[in-house]
Amino acid sequence: MELALSFTEDFVYISRPLGCIRIDRKNASGDFIAPCAEIAPVNPRTVFGILGIIRIFAGPYLVAVKNHEHVGNFRNASIHRVLAVDIIPLQPISLSASEVKLEEKYLGMYRSLFDQGTFYYAVPLKQKDAEAAPVWDLTNSLQRNLANAQSAKTGDWWDAYDRRFFWNRRMMEEFRRNELRSWVTPLIRGYFETRTYTFNEKLFSLTIISRLSIHRAGCRFTRRGCDMQGNAANSVETEQILTLGDQSFSFVQTRGSVPLIWAQQANLKYKPKIQLYDPDNNETAMRAHFNTQVGIYGDVYLISLLDQKGFEKELENKFGEYVERVAHPRVKFLPFDFHTTCKGMKYENLSKLVAQVEADIAQHGFCEVDGARVVREQRGVFRTNCLDSLDRTGVVQSVLAKHVLLAQMRQVGLRDASQLFDRAFTLIFNAMWANNADTCSRMYTGTPALKTDYTRTGKRTKLGALRDGLSSARRYILNNFMEGERQDAIDLFLGNYAIPLGKPSPYAAPANTLANFALMAFLFLLTASAVLFRVAHPIAATRGVSRCLLKLLYWAFGLALLVLHAKSKGRKFANKARFIQPDGPLVSPRAPAKGGKKQEHAHASPAPVVTQKH
Repeated sequence: MELALSFTEDFVYISRPLGCIRIDRKNASGDFIAPCAEIAPVNPRTVFGILGIIRIFAGPYLVAVKNHEHVGNFRNASIHRVLAVDIIPLQPISLSASEVKLEEKYLGMYRSLFDQGTFYYAVPLKQKDAEAAPVWDLTNSLQRNLANAQSAKTGDWWDAYDRRFFWNRRMMEEFRRNELRSWVTPLIRGYFETRTYTFNEKLFSLTIISRLSIHRAGCRFTRRGCDMQGNAANSVETEQILTLGDQSFSFVQTRGSVPLIWAQQANLKYKPKIQLYDPDNNETAMRAHFNTQVGIYGDVYLISLLDQKGFEKELENKFGEYVERVAHPRVKFLPFDFHTTCKGMKYENLSKLVAQVEADIAQHGFCEVDGARVVREQRGVFRTNCLDSLDRTGVVQSVLAKHVLLAQMRQVGLRDASQLFDRAFTLIFNAMWANNADTCSRMYTGTPALKTDYTRTGKRTKLGALRDGLSSARRYILNNFMEGERQDAIDLFLGNYAIPLGKPSPYAAPANTLANFALMAFLFLLTASAVLFRVAHPIAATRGVSRCLLKLLYWAFGLALLVLHAKSKGRKFANKARFIQPDGPLVSPRAPAKGGKKQEHAHASPAPVVTQKH
């Protein structure tokens, strides 16, 4: 939907068919946004959505969609992906040179998130409906949308949006305060794709929607684990929706970091050490997480894909230990060692996982809708995790989604539903889930997901393994040298960090850790090699060692010293977030628990540790 922005000295007018509002440019506090009579725009600027108001040193800015991509339709909504935004000052800018520099820095942080192409919003399919029925709410699943329909009509429309996935909620507060409901444009951050296909002369559509939570949102090494309120890092709700005519079937899964209070701080090592808080806080955090998840989804089945040996063993064991301690009656736990089970690229072995949870898939069910009527509800959710809750998690979620899709097709009377997955549809289904996995990974690590060759083709390949190696190398660079500023951009966007007006900014003295490390590395290698060359060259010359080989050995020696130095001082050179620092002292997983004595709680059995019948 196109909107026209017009500017006068006193007001900004935002016009669309059948509606107009104006923003008071001189009174940037209180109720400064209000409906107005339609005007004839003067030198209008075209935008495609209003995303809210932000405030920096110069005062309020209007954030509007400058460029977008239509990605599909769903129900009464046209779904769009944000590609670029206009951030428009509402008042004259009068700042010092240093403030202008910081202003541009903060505006750049906002733009950097929008430019990633991971934000989606919905507008009415028909412009005449903009002031009528509410547009479909992307923050909620199909089941929650229909459950909220009645409460939204009675005046609680703002609370009907799921605040976990409402990324610009803070930006839209001014519009809520002025009851401008039809102008509120909620953004989700995640993924949306819908495709159509004909099977047995029936046309159906398949839709995937992923919603990243705003709670404990962030990047790979700066946001791990769970906080005391039960919010887990990298929490994503993924919904697969099958639609045939007026019938729709929704299946929701979730992912998230292991719900313990743990960290893994970047220090230039490929796998930084995993650190945990004390046992009492872990139990409290996990209980809060389970209570929240059960309150939203019903029964929760935890599938942990962590390795049960090696680097991930400690975290996996602690996960099982605290699940047993909390002993929530509506939570099951299944440790499933993905790498061991699928060793040698035998991903067909994931059928063993499906067999273990098949009864619970049937028990949880899925949401079935006929028109606007909910025929049956999904009564539970599978919550899958690995270390990053990305690559292995994405593969397993696609396997479970395929299993449920076949059951849904049988529900509508297609007895030969298994034939649905012919070559053409298999390519569509696999591509959708692989695209979803790539987007979830980019939001958390900055790179596409690993193992998507299996998701796309149904088999693991050597070429896919090579691509994974390249992505892993890129992740290493991004997560060690660029992650801090990416994390700061997210915290600024969500309002987790308030800009300190009149106080020094954390970015007043910029530091480029990557450049610093590169300079340190060059000087270190140069110095070490020069010293060694000076000492060793006379000796080597008398023994007939070639000058070329000697130089090679000298640089190798310098490189080895550099690696040792970086290993011991790596945290100093890693790019750290400046706005919000990690909380409290960290305790190693191998450290004794409170009271001094270390406790061991292994869970070797693959069976769920808690069973509840419904």
